[in-house]
Order: sequence, then C-alpha cells, then structure tokens
Amino acid sequence: MWTVYVICCGMYRSGSTWQYLVTSELVERASKGHRIGFVTNDTFLEKIQDLDDSSQTLVLKCHDFHSRYGELMVGHRAKAVYCYRDIREVACSLAWKLALSFDQVIGSAEFRCAIDSYYRWLATPDVLVQRYDTIVSAPDAAVREIASYLSLQIDDVVASEVATKFDLDSNRSRTSHLRESLINEGLDLALPTNAMLLDENTLLHWNHIRPLNTPDWRFFLGPDELERLQPVVQQWLMDAGFERDDTWVAKAISLQDRAEQVEAEGPAIKANAMRTQAEVEWHTTGRTLAEQTVMHRQRVSDLEAELRRCIAQLHVLRDDMRQLRADITDREALIARSRAGEAADRAAVDTLGAELRQARAEMANLTTKRAADQAQLVIATSEVECLRAELSSLRVYANSAGFRLVSRISLGLRRYVRTYITLRWIVRKMA
Repeated sequence: MWTVYVICCGMYRSGSTWQYLVTSELVERASKGHRIGFVTNDTFLEKIQDLDDSSQTLVLKCHDFHSRYGELMVGHRAKAVYCYRDIREVACSLAWKLALSFDQVIGSAEFRCAIDSYYRWLATPDVLVQRYDTIVSAPDAAVREIASYLSLQIDDVVASEVATKFDLDSNRSRTSHLRESLINEGLDLALPTNAMLLDENTLLHWNHIRPLNTPDWRFFLGPDELERLQPVVQQWLMDAGFERDDTWVAKAISLQDRAEQVEAEGPAIKANAMRTQAEVEWHTTGRTLAEQTVMHRQRVSDLEAELRRCIAQLHVLRDDMRQLRADITDREALIARSRAGEAADRAAVDTLGAELRQARAEMANLTTKRAADQAQLVIATSEVECLRAELSSLRVYANSAGFRLVSRISLGLRRYVRTYITLRWIVRKMA
C-alpha cells in the first residue's frame, strides 16, 4: 500500500485554508491520516520523507500547480481539492494582506500563477472544484461534498459541526489570538517581513481575514487601476463565467461616480442606500450570467464524469492488454518447449536409425557366417558318407584279409571318430 495525498490547492485568498482545515479534520476524525502543512514544489520531498510508504492519507496545502502533483494524480496516488474566486477580489485581498500596491500585485508571480494554475488544475482529471461564494453561502454542503469526494461517510450533524468549527467567526477569533500572541512576543507586525507569520497547525496568518465591511473590488480599485487590470484578467473572467464582455470596467467606474455624487449631495445614509441600490442593479443584470454559469458548471461536471468513465475504460483496456501480452508470452514459451521436444525426438530417431543400421550389418555378418558353416557341414557330411563307404569296404576286406583288415578297421574307426567329433562341433556352433 502506498501513501495517498490530498492536495488542497485552492487559488490564493479564495478559501484554500478553509478547505485544508476541513479536509484535515475529516481525515483525522476517520483515523485515515494527518496533515503535513504547507508544501511547495521544492519542499515536497522534504515534507514526505519517511512518510511516502506509510500507507496513510497525508493532507497538504499548496497554491501553484506543479508537474509532480499532476503525476501523483495520474498515478491515482493523490486527490485534489481546489477552490477559486473572482480574480478581482483576489487582487484586492492580496494587496491588503501583503501591504502591496496595486501594480505590485498584478505584476507579482503569485497573481500570475493564480491564473495559470486555475486552468491547469481544472484540466486535471478527478479534481474537486468549489467556488468561494458557494462555500461562504452553504458551508455545510461544501463539507459534505469534500467528505463524499474522499469517500468518508459523515451525517448532517458532523457536517454542521465541522462547518461551524471553521466558520468565519471561529477563524477570525483564531487569527485575533495569534495576533495578540505575536505582539506579546514583541514582534512588530507592521514590518513587511512579519506579514506571513502563521499558526503551523491551522496555517492561518495573523492577518488572514480582512476586517468587516471591507468594500469589494468595485469600490476598492480606482478607475485607473480597473483599466490596467482589465487586459490581465479579461479572458479569465469570461472563461470562469464572471463576465460576458469587457463592459464591467465602465459599469464599475459609473457605479463609483454615482456613489461619489450621492455622498457629495447628501448624508452618508443616502450614499449607502444608493450604493446598495446600484449593487442590486448590478446583481440583477448579472442574474442571467449566473444562470448560464450554473449551466456551464453542470456541463463541465457532465464532461468530467464522461472523462472519468473514459479513463476507467482505458484502465480496463490496459489491463486486458497486459493479460493478452502475458498469454502471448506463455504461448511462446510453450512453442519453445515443443520445439525443444521435437529436436530431442529427432535426435532419438537418429540414434535408433544408427542402431538399426548396426543391427542390420551384424545380421548380415551372421548370415554370411552361417552360410560358411553350412558349407562346412556339407563337406563334413560328404566325408562321413565317404567314411561309411570305406567302412563297408573294410568290412568286406576284413572277411577276406584277416589281421590287416583289423588294423585298417582300427585306423578307419579313428578317422571316423575324428570326423564325428568335428561334425558335432560344427552342428553345435550352427545351433
């Protein structure tokens, strides 16, 4: 079993810390793993040292997309939880938090990476994407969505409890306590070098949350800043569904002019009423856009589901291909063994052929020898017949010749005996 990473990779100033806190809480409640804090591409290997084979879930936070995270996602060793926000609000929030000028913000690497990472994370399969305004308006549902994405079973009570634990008021209280603690330690929080001090467990900075009643981008940015911002974010705003065209700059400037005019003509309450009415008009004008955005998000969700199905089918085909390759390898091994057996059989046949030829040669030799023995037998038989004839003659002669006959008979008998012995030896050898 390998470690599974949950990458909380939301856009800067868009609720990514909230996602990290909720995800860590859910994973730790289920005893599936723990959080490891903020990670960059350079510190990733250091953070996971001695943990990569621990068979647990590690929750980390980052902002920018890196190829290392993409490889983990493709290898099914990671899940990603992403959130995004109106990029104009991101610019305002970064300027406030880091005490930077508007030009410093839109020229910063963080701001450019926020736009670039949006496209790259949304192009990565199986990423949970949440909008900042949806998280703020329905935090319980956002918690349940994260739990479902991580395959963690929770009920509505737990979802509400987790959402309350990390709601705006609770996190604002945490940042206040952190600010007081840092001041008590004698740190000067006005120094730019101290702007990023944070709590290592929650990753909340002492200045993480903007004050209440902070104006939105329409009143935070001046006309010149809006015009300089437009070419940088126009395409993103249209792609993300926040604007349909480039008239938003003129609308915002007109809204500022009307608010200034009202403030100059009447008391502050009248200006607030006019501003509220203008905002209502703005949102009413954008209602159709919001409906289209919902439709586009549903279409994107459907396409993502279809992509996941295609990826699953691709994995099945890949497994089938591996099995087919294994079968081919087995058959090739079987063929090789069969060929080796055929070679052995041919060698055995050749050996048997050689033995058969040798046996035939031996049989031919035996046949020749037997013919020679039979010739000797014929000769011996002829000699026996001659001896019989001679014996008969001797018998006749014996009747007439007396003692000489007896001597010749004795000589003839000895020759007969020798011939008989030779004949028996030949017969025995032929047998």
